[in-house]
Amino acid sequence: MVAWKTGMKMGLGALGVAGAVALLAGRVDAGALSAAESLRLAEQALERGQVDRALTHGARAALRGEDRRVVLGAQSLLCLGHLRQGAGASALKACSAVADARPDDWRALNNRGIARYQTGDYAGAAADYRAALAAGGPAKMLDANLALAEKQRMLAQR
Repeated sequence: MVAWKTGMKMGLGALGVAGAVALLAGRVDAGALSAAESLRLAEQALERGQVDRALTHGARAALRGEDRRVVLGAQSLLCLGHLRQGAGASALKACSAVADARPDDWRALNNRGIARYQTGDYAGAAADYRAALAAGGPAKMLDANLALAEKQRMLAQR
């Protein structure tokens, strides 16, 4: 329970610039929709490629979520949205909240690995890809991600 509460507090940091701007601009009306409804709208927006809208609804869900599943779902969506925008630092905060809460979820580990890769932490990315493999993720994809991270790590050391 304590870890979840800590993860929930991290939700504010994981909003990133787009989420924080939306919140300050009043586009995230905390009383209008339930967290679950906000999460559903965020998922739909992300599927349609409306990343800014997805981040706005994801921020609302993260702030309003009282159910652990909804908060983690919102964090996961924020992770994916920020990854799509190439906002590695914001993605890393959200992805880490999910991966820390679900250490055996290969998808969460892979997503955090991608965020680490985007921020230039190639060794951390490789560690996440190895953990995702150990958690039963698809070897072909994760081996490719791992090889790329290892290659970039070697090039960065030169």
